[in-house]
Amino acid sequence: MVDLIKAVVAKYAEGVTGKLGIYFKDLKNGCEYGYNDKEVFPAASVFKIFILAELFRQIREGKISLADRIALIEDYKSEGSGVLKEFDLGANLTVADYALLMMIISDNTATDLLIDLLGIENIQENVVERLDLNNTKCDLNCSQLISLCYGLEEGDDIKEKIKQGPIWLNNTPAYTGNVEKNDETSPYEVGVVLEKVFRNKWMGEELDKEMIGILSKCQTNSRIPKYLPKYLEIAHKTGTMDRVANDAGIVFTEKGSYILAVFYNGNTAQDEEYRANEWNLVGEELIAQMSKEIYNIYTS
Repeated sequence: MVDLIKAVVAKYAEGVTGKLGIYFKDLKNGCEYGYNDKEVFPAASVFKIFILAELFRQIREGKISLADRIALIEDYKSEGSGVLKEFDLGANLTVADYALLMMIISDNTATDLLIDLLGIENIQENVVERLDLNNTKCDLNCSQLISLCYGLEEGDDIKEKIKQGPIWLNNTPAYTGNVEKNDETSPYEVGVVLEKVFRNKWMGEELDKEMIGILSKCQTNSRIPKYLPKYLEIAHKTGTMDRVANDAGIVFTEKGSYILAVFYNGNTAQDEEYRANEWNLVGEELIAQMSKEIYNIYTS
């Protein structure tokens, strides 16, 4: 099986100039394969998996309850994906609501609220450092990450900058990892966290299954799940930032379950591919096609 997966990955890697990374692991027998799987990639919204992990750690310690309610204030509102930025101030949602919005539609406002609640230093210390994820950083909230990637300076109007349309971000420091603070990871290290949760070795069976349940509700399904049977449970999280297209999750099949993390950094692509990927069509379809072929190999 590994040789077949290796051949599939090689085929797609040869067809793109943007940096590609993949990690696969059969959770039934431990068989695994990686391609650039321990290389650093921009995490984009895949870093929200680490936030969810820290949330459930604090729940187990009794510091937070999913039933706690937190009022929405202006400071939490972030541009980018999500709906909460359009809500009236004072909306009083539960922590569970914010966690769901963060994971199923990648709501940036919900994410920044949870980061403030948890403490970003706790995510780094209790998830990243605890699991020895040496290629992972969770330094920035969503607003800060958007400002970094778009080169915004203090006082700039983020909304107005974004309205100006796509910005050419080819090989900027945020995308090459050439900055001290960033949100970045590797396909392998995301897989480490997913396996801990799958095996109920993160926060115990009850809480880990609840985490899987949240990940399985993801509605951004144009990558790993796109060409797979609709009845499958797929617990995953996508990440998008300009031409970065990531997806990482667990695919539950009748033959067993496997981890698949695919990261594509289209901001490192050569000119023709870079321009063709303005709306992430190259990255999305690349991940979807690879996922389909790997699923067919796994279930054959």
